[in-house]
Amino acid sequence: MEDLDIRPELYPDGNSAQLPTSCINLSKEEKKQHCDFFRSVKVPSGYSSNIKSLVSPNEQKMLHMKAHDCDVMITTMLAVGIRNILPEKVRLAIMSLCFFFNTISHKVIDERALDDLEKNLFEIMCLLEAYFPPSFVDISLHLTTHLVKETRYLGTVFLHHMYPYERFMSVLNKYTKNRALPEGCMVQGFSTEEVVEYCLGFIDPKNPIGIPKSRHEGRLAGRDILGEKNSPSVCVWTID
Repeated sequence: MEDLDIRPELYPDGNSAQLPTSCINLSKEEKKQHCDFFRSVKVPSGYSSNIKSLVSPNEQKMLHMKAHDCDVMITTMLAVGIRNILPEKVRLAIMSLCFFFNTISHKVIDERALDDLEKNLFEIMCLLEAYFPPSFVDISLHLTTHLVKETRYLGTVFLHHMYPYERFMSVLNKYTKNRALPEGCMVQGFSTEEVVEYCLGFIDPKNPIGIPKSRHEGRLAGRDILGEKNSPSVCVWTID
């Protein structure tokens, strides 16, 4: 690059072989600012996991997240968290990808805007390939180019999310008590749950099974005595 007189910012530092840091690397101050933002995020109950618990307090990095947390992160939070860090060209490329995922996650999408959305996605892919190393461009990043076509065929993304099936697989995994016979454990556990739910429809809600009654119930309930004490009788004599 030095012989071609291009990109002087990537030349080696003096006579040493140490190369300057990449444009996608974060300094210590930027890492701290990024992690402090996610530690301060508060979300409604059931919206996602506790974001504060996903940030390592000592190493200043994000911990492993579930698929739903990654979806919430890239659609709503990441674009806000990097708004003051990274070079502008890299920041805009990542934020544009976040805006793309946020757009296809809407419940209502204008079909006429899909062509422009797909065109913008291809431009974003080119920017990511220019700023990030080749190892970043893998099959997962390539699959995003098919999301617009998938939206045309299947509708908006929220209609065919895999999260319900992943949660159901977690339920079946809890039924597996014998790893030698996982299928039988799943069938038996699921059948037992269905029988219990069916029987609950015929049980008196005032007397549910499985909840023992206190041996003091009825003995210490007491009885209201307010107003039961008779006041002293008063005789009134009338004189004609």
